Amino acid sequence: METRCACTNMIVAAVLAMVCVGPPTHGFSVHPRVEEEMVMWKHEGDGDVDYYRTPLITPGPDGSLVAVSAGHKLNRLDADSKLLAIRRSVDGGRNWQSTDFIIDDGVATDGLNPGALITDHVTKIMMLLYGHCLHTCSKPTLYMVKSHDNGVSWGKPVDLSKQIGYFVFAPGPGYGIQKQYPPHQGRLIACGHGTIALDGVLCIYSDDHGGSWRIGAEIVGIPYSAGKAEGDLCPDENQLVELNDGSILITIRNQCRYHARARMLARSYDGGETADLKDLRIVENLIEPVCAGSMLYVEEYDVVFHSNPLNDTYRVNMTLSWSYDHGYTWNVVDRLQVWPGPSGYSCLTAVPGKPHHIGLIFEQGRSGDGTGPTAIEFITLMLIDLRPT
Repeated sequence: METRCACTNMIVAAVLAMVCVGPPTHGFSVHPRVEEEMVMWKHEGDGDVDYYRTPLITPGPDGSLVAVSAGHKLNRLDADSKLLAIRRSVDGGRNWQSTDFIIDDGVATDGLNPGALITDHVTKIMMLLYGHCLHTCSKPTLYMVKSHDNGVSWGKPVDLSKQIGYFVFAPGPGYGIQKQYPPHQGRLIACGHGTIALDGVLCIYSDDHGGSWRIGAEIVGIPYSAGKAEGDLCPDENQLVELNDGSILITIRNQCRYHARARMLARSYDGGETADLKDLRIVENLIEPVCAGSMLYVEEYDVVFHSNPLNDTYRVNMTLSWSYDHGYTWNVVDRLQVWPGPSGYSCLTAVPGKPHHIGLIFEQGRSGDGTGPTAIEFITLMLIDLRPT
């Protein structure tokens, strides 16, 4: 009986630890507020594009900001023909160059799906990973394009499936990382997910600046290689960050609502080569309606930021949450509600040249519950000041 009580107390303590938060121990605190808002892309805004979806953003090697989104030609469904749209800012996100289209999949009924932006700060090369024909093809393909001029121009697509295999791998959506700390300092890592039947987190990595790629960490769905039901383990779209101890933290869409309508977090301690199931956690106060989310580690404050529609049913209420202890606990008292209305996929970024600021780009609608034709009307960028007013 004493053993059972002790175990019960430990479990209760662990659960409380995931939903409560205390003041930071390092002396820094953040007070995020939206400083500026701008529309990056809008519904029926450019030529053949009907909807813009799946925004990505990351700093380039020169300190510019590079944003990418999928321009859907016919509808906002995943299996649609698309263009990859790109915009750049050289002044910390205040002003943006006009949209360029760097990839066009023609009239494919199951076209391209972004993806993950990666910046190699050693070679000064940017990479964009994206999937093609992920929903209907027997040989879905992972492609990579590179930019040697900070995102201004991009080379021809390279077929990475020749290296890792022809199976469904949908990177991100968001950004990949280059490790700044041991182990495996300098390694490039991108994480993504597979099909529903084989759904799970999968990471790939490169130790030669994107020349070759290998399969790394996996967290498979359960039951494996089988159809899934509500409550099964179905890790899905995800975003990784590196912390200042060299470990990797991954936020994961909880596709089948395993244990809760809330996000999952996983960790890797060997540079993205493995991720142990025993480190998988359900963060019950990071509720979600089954949607992609984003994460960003700001070393200056030693704070992890997280963005997602904070609602357990509908894609509404884009919210910024933060953790002072590397994701073990999350602030539930004074989170920042970025937008109360329809809110979808998002991506967080550092803002070069603007200390104490981060950026949040996301799918935004003006009205409704996130399910109708007004669910995604804009791709919007928010510049957020972390300092108190």
